[in-house]
Amino acid sequence: MQDLTKLPLHEVLLANGYLLDRSKSSSKYPCLKNPQNGEKLIVTKKGENYLYFNPQDDIDRGNIISFARIHKLDIKKLIANYDSAIKINGSYKLEYFRAQSNPLKHNEEYKTFEACDIANNALLKHRGFDVNYMLEFQSILKQDNYSNLVIPNYKLQSHPSNEDGYILICGYTKRLNIPITKDRDGNLLEKPIKSLQYGKKGIEILNINKDPKAIRNVIISESIFDSLALGQMYKHKFDPKETLFLSTAGSFNEIKHSFKPILEKLSNTKISLAFDNDEKGHAYTEEMQNFILKEFKKLPNVYKPFSKDCNDDLRLKNITNLKNFNQESYQEWAQQKMLYYRGKKDPAIRAKFLKDLRTANSLYPFSDETKQKFNDLRKHKRVKNFEI
Repeated sequence: MQDLTKLPLHEVLLANGYLLDRSKSSSKYPCLKNPQNGEKLIVTKKGENYLYFNPQDDIDRGNIISFARIHKLDIKKLIANYDSAIKINGSYKLEYFRAQSNPLKHNEEYKTFEACDIANNALLKHRGFDVNYMLEFQSILKQDNYSNLVIPNYKLQSHPSNEDGYILICGYTKRLNIPITKDRDGNLLEKPIKSLQYGKKGIEILNINKDPKAIRNVIISESIFDSLALGQMYKHKFDPKETLFLSTAGSFNEIKHSFKPILEKLSNTKISLAFDNDEKGHAYTEEMQNFILKEFKKLPNVYKPFSKDCNDDLRLKNITNLKNFNQESYQEWAQQKMLYYRGKKDPAIRAKFLKDLRTANSLYPFSDETKQKFNDLRKHKRVKNFEI
């Protein structure tokens, strides 16, 4: 009798209507998306058996049999569709799970990258980071030949000398200076790829080699950029020399067990959460709060972004110079900027005002009332109105 758990589950899902999300996939973790409801599943492999999990639902996980049961699908039909796809297209196979990853390989690769040129790195500049704040990471952050930032990933790994294991590098993330917008065939991607994963995904960490006694604050977010952004926005509270910057890199359930040994060494620190301002981010915040309360008997501080995430908040603060973000102050700033725009004759100054307005609106849209006030202004015919 055929062992169905040995069938490549990612290929079975593809044959049954799921789509491959290349931007969220790595060589060991293909991500499949249900086009009808947007649900995403990550396929893994343990030995010869294929497994999956839903990063948004702890119950939705298991093997192909579990998948059919949980999703109320006929497993015979799933297999029949897969068999048909193989017959129709002999080149249906996808190159996943083809080679075993060497954990030491990625550690050695990471060491070969050069130190980041903080003052001249285009990606850091685009993200709105202040050189003086970031200089503390001159010997920590690395970059490749294309000025892509290289961030180490860590997770709890077993070790012969310690039954509890150690927190070790398991891979690294390249945060791309220029996002990838097309696939290998030249087709436009649904979303640009802003990062590439090498090795296993873990917790992105900066300052892990600091003496734990020197760490006074811990910031945890979905992206290392968001953690750094919160630190810079409130630099009077988050001295980079005394702060551990962590990121789940968009995944929490699979690396949750790695947080405990890290935070256990930092029992006297203040923990701040800065997850995205969306449904997934709110769920991460609640889950992390419960985890920290259960394991360490304390509640973390929570920063809720005004815009989509902390990095966008930082960029907005750089543009607006607002100390406190709220709807009223933000709309007032925009309308005041529009008055200045109307009153200035110098083309260079008007162009700067216009650029600030457009960038701010792209990060957090103005109200229809504010947009209409701009649209009603007398301006050059080539200056486009805001869409309402």
